[in-house]
Amino acid sequence: MAVTSSTIRSAWNTAVWSHATIQAMTTSIYNYDITQQSSKETDKFFFSQEINFFTYITTRRQVPTGGGLGANKQRMYEHDVLVRYYRQYDTTGSNFNAVIDNLESLENIVRTQLGTKWSDNVTFYRLMESGNQPELVELINQPVWLGTQLYRGIIQNAAA
Repeated sequence: MAVTSSTIRSAWNTAVWSHATIQAMTTSIYNYDITQQSSKETDKFFFSQEINFFTYITTRRQVPTGGGLGANKQRMYEHDVLVRYYRQYDTTGSNFNAVIDNLESLENIVRTQLGTKWSDNVTFYRLMESGNQPELVELINQPVWLGTQLYRGIIQNAAA
């Protein structure tokens, strides 16, 4: 049976997002994009009375390998997990540095708690984008630091 995006989300929820270090950063963690269109959604932006939350989106893509015929045809699957971390702008720069530090902590938790095989769901993973300087964006008419990371889990030689 093929590993689904739901399987990957579940592994991340168990090993990463429930980790005490992440929970100390924020308990506002969403596995979908947040919109600014409704107050119901914008209330979710806050943790400890400031904008401070993670979103993560999981997607799966099938990549034909060209090997095998018929029932023996092999496939490669790529599972992307795009993480966005939003933190309210402050004049001291401490939240800018918190975005960098918290994403580095996230990277360590993924490596140590989820493991190189993401709880035996992938063959291996790569951190595709990381270490980028946080970007200043506007969210509900407030300046906010946004940091992103893209993780890619690879499943090689998956049966078609």
